Amino acid sequence: MTIETVKDYLRVDGDDDDGLISLMMETAKEYIVSAVGEYDEEDKTANLLFCAIVQICMIIESLCNLIYSKGRLLNTLSRV
Repeated sequence: MTIETVKDYLRVDGDDDDGLISLMMETAKEYIVSAVGEYDEEDKTANLLFCAIVQICMIIESLCNLIYSKGRLLNTLSRV
């Protein structure tokens, strides 16, 4: 599956997150292989699972950024 296909699924425009998405794609493939034993790129179910795993990784990364930003904001506000 290409990065463009995954970005279409995730509704991501631009190239800013390509490195992160590529890393998450590798992680998704490794997860599927470790869970099932193989990843068949021709299997529609495997591709849907692959995209779902990448999407979950993106959500977790976004939540981590939000928590980090909120912590920095609270730290700044506590100094005022």
